[in-house]
Amino acid sequence: MKKFVSILILLILSFPVVVKAAVDENTDVGLYTTRAECETALEQNDATANAQASNGFYLTCLEVTCQSSVVNHDDIAPFASNVNCANGNPNPFLNITQSGITLRQGIDSGDSCSTNDQDLNYLAPTWATVLYQYNCVQDSDGLTYISPTTPSTSNTSTSNSTSTTNDEVKSPATGIDTYYIALGSIVFILSIGLYIVNKKNLFKKI
Repeated sequence: MKKFVSILILLILSFPVVVKAAVDENTDVGLYTTRAECETALEQNDATANAQASNGFYLTCLEVTCQSSVVNHDDIAPFASNVNCANGNPNPFLNITQSGITLRQGIDSGDSCSTNDQDLNYLAPTWATVLYQYNCVQDSDGLTYISPTTPSTSNTSTSNSTSTTNDEVKSPATGIDTYYIALGSIVFILSIGLYIVNKKNLFKKI
């Protein structure tokens, strides 16, 4: 039995343990020569948590290319398309904490570049990860986010109030009619009851 348990433990330990690291302030950024490598790095993002987010960190990827002799950045995984604030804030506060762009000179947006590999400022397509810190409690200016009120609320309240008022005006007449109908039914039932009782008493006397 002990031998069996030992073998089982060895088998369990022999399997590779894969742990998916969550994106946080310590997440590394980098430069990549292929888009696939950069997209693999983005898998660290927690899609489930980002669907109903409050605050945290988000990793995106910039495609860096040379267009018309100028460096251009194209975000292939925009924050707005992948993170949804649970409180409805459409433009939460964003702050870049780390950027792979800083790991190499001459690839800032707007820098001069060349597509000729013989030039000193030659730029081959490159991909860089960027780490954002976000806070849904604040708006893009850093101010406290206030959820807008629904304008139709007051109209609905007014409509409901009017409806209630109309019902209250009509109620008295309806109530009186119902009262007299019920009273008449009770009187009729009592009359029949008294008639039957009187009949029984009459037969007893006879």
